[in-house]
Formats: sequence, structure tokens, C-alpha cells
Amino acid sequence: MYSIIVIGSLLLFVVSEKSFIHFSRTARRAFWYVLSCAIFLWVVKWLQELEGLGMAWIMLTAVIAASVVEDEYLKKTGLTPMDIEATRVVRQKYRSPSGQGHSERIMDIVNAITRGKGYTAGTKQLVSRVSGATRKLQKGLHRIIQSVGKEELNFILCSINVPAMIEVAHTKTIKLLVGTRLKDLETVSRAAIVDGLQKIGLRYRHQRQEWAKQVILQTYGVHLTLFKAYIDDGGDYHSMYKLLYNDLQGEVHKEVLKHIHVQAEAAMEAFHQIDQSGSKTPGIVLKILSDVDDTVFSSGGSFPAGLDSRYPRKSYYPGALALYAAMDRHFAKKHHASLETLKSLASGDSPTKSRVPSNIQKLHPANLPKLKTSTPLKIPSLQVSNKSDESQSPLPGTSPEFYILGDLMTPRDTVNFSAFSGLNRSHSGATSNRKNSPHQEGSNLVLLSARPESYKGLTESESYRKYFQPLVERGDLDTSPTMLLGSLDSGPRALLKLFFGSSSDPEHLKSKTATDALYQTLAAKKLSRFNEYAALYPEAAYVYVGDNGQGDVLCAEALANDIVSNPRIIASFIHKVAPTMSTLSMFRKEENRPEDIVRSWKMRGIHLHQTHLGMAKAALDLDLISIDDVRKIGMSAVCEFERISSRYSGRHAGRHLPKAAKDLNSDIDSINSSLAEADRIPYVKTTSGEEAQTFPGDMVSKQSSMEHDVILE
Repeated sequence: MYSIIVIGSLLLFVVSEKSFIHFSRTARRAFWYVLSCAIFLWVVKWLQELEGLGMAWIMLTAVIAASVVEDEYLKKTGLTPMDIEATRVVRQKYRSPSGQGHSERIMDIVNAITRGKGYTAGTKQLVSRVSGATRKLQKGLHRIIQSVGKEELNFILCSINVPAMIEVAHTKTIKLLVGTRLKDLETVSRAAIVDGLQKIGLRYRHQRQEWAKQVILQTYGVHLTLFKAYIDDGGDYHSMYKLLYNDLQGEVHKEVLKHIHVQAEAAMEAFHQIDQSGSKTPGIVLKILSDVDDTVFSSGGSFPAGLDSRYPRKSYYPGALALYAAMDRHFAKKHHASLETLKSLASGDSPTKSRVPSNIQKLHPANLPKLKTSTPLKIPSLQVSNKSDESQSPLPGTSPEFYILGDLMTPRDTVNFSAFSGLNRSHSGATSNRKNSPHQEGSNLVLLSARPESYKGLTESESYRKYFQPLVERGDLDTSPTMLLGSLDSGPRALLKLFFGSSSDPEHLKSKTATDALYQTLAAKKLSRFNEYAALYPEAAYVYVGDNGQGDVLCAEALANDIVSNPRIIASFIHKVAPTMSTLSMFRKEENRPEDIVRSWKMRGIHLHQTHLGMAKAALDLDLISIDDVRKIGMSAVCEFERISSRYSGRHAGRHLPKAAKDLNSDIDSINSSLAEADRIPYVKTTSGEEAQTFPGDMVSKQSSMEHDVILE
């Protein structure tokens, strides 16, 4: 019974992540203290050696253990600086000996206040407070924040560990930052403050929520769009989604959400008035929402992650990341001039009222757009130019194959934002002869997964560290993605739906198996997450990418039928990993043939393809990328497949790679038909000696084959 109580208490603490106890230092420390005492008493009772001296040792050890868990571990894993491209730009822009010295001085103060906190169970901090040493250090920190200049203050906030600083600073210092000195802060510095407040805890902390609200409500127009993108770019589970739907509560949540909608509508209307691109784009930024398993990387056919066994488990699909980068960069390049003008119209620290056309000044929250469920999806008809932009070539006179793996990414030694940020500076001082295509600033890739959220983002943080941080560091991703996950109740809900059904479901969608019920529940959760995320970015256009193995098609169909009159869903791309007739869809009926279903999807902007190269060709038709981008994606896919094949061919995990090669070659052949002979993409083959399918009518030229051999070497 005693064991059940101890284990049950721990489990109850873990599952009550959003309760008050997790946002109170005293409550958390008390819990760990009591639990530690209980566990040690349990151990000593088992050893039958409970004596007076042993009891004292147990109590002391329990207190120290509780403090270490609370202070040292959380400090190392939770209180981390906001180190993103935008902060690195500010550090490079405003670097000075004085700023560097003040930054180091602030971190000296932070370390002096927190040193040994966990290992002394707070005794050192209590003595420091009583003796006045902590107060003296806090005054020194306040003087620095109060006295430094504007540029130096921005450098400091982009250089130091802001969460750790906010945790030890006096209330007057934080009020100074979000009050008098807020007008001196650039957008990324404001984001660093709110990010710091998130990491030390906002829920149930009314004063901290008011500080975050004050920063957001005084950020306007396109700067607010940038602010949100910076928060999402942190590379952890702290994001705008978490901020709005978990941390901010009550009236604070409502005020911030209303401000976001008003400023987004103002920015959109101003953008449409000045946009010179020739197309009525539905957003000033492009957000790519993508499923993870069987879409970004293969599930290896392991249930319930996915069905695709062509590629080894956790292998990134050839061309997937290059396609996402190409869409991001093409949008940034296409709207370069308009976004630059829009940024000059708005100021981040003053309302848009005096800086935008008069008709935008009359915007009111009551005039926000309403969803119309009866509006069909209309994909805009766009003309595509077949001429590649020579200015995109980073190494003039050199065959593109020599730099293709780095052409769609931002090198780590440079920072190259679009005109959206007005920045195009060298990051580390290193020069590069490569002229890179600018990308949108901040995080614009959203990973929409059905996997349940974990306790305090532990599995999300591990995913960032293991899968996505290496991609950002080597440049395969420009910025860190945002992760939107499902919930633990999806499984039980699916079982309830299977046994009791839902009267609102059409007959052909009623669950006949537990798997169908699960996939429908996951699709509903993804759709809910998408709608919540879209409410944070009313000024954004969206591209949805998923697979047909689970409920992604059902989610895409719902999005196609449930959009604003000026559609923000440009297109949905579906990776085919299962037969068309086994896809969970509104159009899966006995009288429908596979080609009828595919035709119905295409009419609604849903494009089904076996590879990401097929998606790239469809994206070209929608003017989401250029013909030059298609070839670069193709060359990137060839190199990535060669790497996968070299690693897994001849092993059990790579037993289906010949089938993957045939699918890839089929789309390569389709793309090559629209390319000049010298620009054609070479076909792929496995390294196990088994040839993939070839196409004699469109054989690659000898020159292209020789160039490809050079790359692989």
C-alpha cells in the first residue's frame, strides 16, 4: 500500500503539468522534499536499519536531493538563451567592447546570485538576502539596464541568458524593460524577453503575464508577425502556440489574441495595396504545415507511426527538406519589394495608425473575417516562368551539381534574410562568394504530428535535439521548426467512437475498425491544432503536406471546405504511401474508382504524389517554386537517395529501396521532359546491384552522368 501511494503521488504530479503546483517554486520544492523523504524512508525500512542518526541523514539528503532536482536540473534544461539567427544578427550589428563587458557583468551577477542554490537547499540565498548582498547585486543589474544606450541594450538582450536574468532580477528591473525602455528594443529583443518569461513560467503568474502582454500589445504591424516567428524559432517546445493556449489566461489571453487579429488584418490590407508581384497572394508570409512520419521521414512501416516500408525507419525522404526550403525562399524572393515597403510603413513601437493608409486606420476587432464553411477552395491560377534566374547561382561558371546540397540552405557563417527583415549581413564576419536566395525570417515550418504531448516537453526537446537541431546546424533547415502535437486521449476517444459511433459522420466514414476510428480521431485533432495555429497567424498563407496512410487526407479535405472567403490554404500535398482506395477519405465510396477520387482531390487543391519530386512539379504549376528550384530539388533528392542507398543497401532495413528508386525515377523522368538536355536530372539506382527502372526515351546525357559521378565522389 505504501508503495502504491508513493508511485501514485509521482504519477499524479507528472500528469498535472498545468496545475498550480508546477508554477510555484515553493510548492514544487515541498513536493520533491516530501517525496524524497518518503522514498528514503521506504529504502531504510526495507533495510531495517532505521535509527536516529539515520533519520537525520535521510532528512538532510532528501532536502538536498529536492533542491538539486528543482534548481540545478531545471536551470540547465529550461533556462536557456534564445540563440537564433535574428539574435546573432543583432550581436554582429551592435557588438562593442562596452556591450560585451556589460553582458559579461550581468551574467556574473546572475551566477553570483544563483551559485550553489540547489546544493545548499536555498540556505546560501537566504543568507544573501538577509545580509543585503542579493539586493546589492540586483541594484547593480538595474543600473546597467537603466544606463546603457539603445544599441548596447539590444546587444545585451541578444547575448545573455535572458530567462536566468529575469529569474533573479528585481521587479523594478523587469518593469523598466517592459515599460520605459521598451521603445528602445528591436523586435527580436522583445521576443527574447517574452521567451525568457515563458521559460521561467507564466501560468498562474499574473504579473508575469501582464509583462508579456505589455510587450505584445506595444508591438505592431509586420513587426508583430516577426515577433511571433522569432518566438517559434527557439528550437524547443516554447512557442507562440504554447504562449497563447497554455501560458496566458483569462482576459490577458483575449486581449493578446484580439491585438494579433487587428494588427494582422492591418498588415494584410497594407500589403495588398503595395504588392507589386502581380498575384493576389492570400498572406504576407508562407507557413508550411507538414506531418512528420511518412512525410518528412519514413516510419519504416512500423505501426502506429505509419505504413511506408520503402525507406528505412527515420530516413529523411529525398528532396523533402529541399522542397520546403524552396517554397520558403521562392515566396520571400517573389514578395521582396512589397515586404520591404511594408516594413518601412510600420514601426514596431508605435501603432500602425499614423503609418498606413487611412482606410486601414478604421479597422476594428468586430470586422475580423469569419469562417465560411460553404466556401469551396479555389487555387489561384498563376503563370509560371520557365526561365531560371541566373542571379540565384552562387558560383557563376560552375556546374550546379557542385553546390546543390548547399544551394537551398543558409550557410552557418552567413545570415541572409529576406527584405521582410531588411537584413542582409554577414554573421561571423566571414565573407562568402555565394549569393544565396533569401529566406523568410523566423520559423515558418510547422510540424503537425498526432503524437501526444509529453511532460513539460521532454520528448519534444529530445526530438529537437536529436532530429532537427543537427539539420539547422548543418544548414538543411534555415530555422527550427515549430511542433504541434496531439494528445493522450486520442486512443480512448477512438475506441468510444468505434463502439458508439457518431451521428454526424457520413455512412461511408463511420468507423468499421479500431484503426479507422483512431485515424479519424487523429485527423480531427490535427484539424483542431491547425485552426488554433491559424488564429495566431491570420496574415499567413498556408501549404499543407501529409501522407495518405492515416488521417492526413481527411484533414486536408476538411481544410479545403473550411476556409476564409479569401483562401489562405494555397494547396495540400499528399505523399502516397498506401493504395488510393485504402485512403481514409470523404470520397472513398464503392462506386468511385481511384482516378475519380484523385480527380476530386485535385479539384480541391489536394495533390497526391509518390515522391517529393512529384510534389515539386505540382508546386511549380502553382507558382510556389521556380523551374530552377525543381531541378535543384531533383539533384538534392538524387544525392540524398545515394547516401541512403550506400548506407542501407544489402541490409534488411533497405530491402525495399529498389521500389523507392523506381518511384523516384518515374518522377525524375516526368521532370526531365520539361528540362533542357544539359539540365536533366540523373536517374538513381541502388548500390546492391539491383537496377532501378529506366526510361530509354529520356536517357540522361553523358555529360550529366559524368557530373553526377563527380558529386558522389
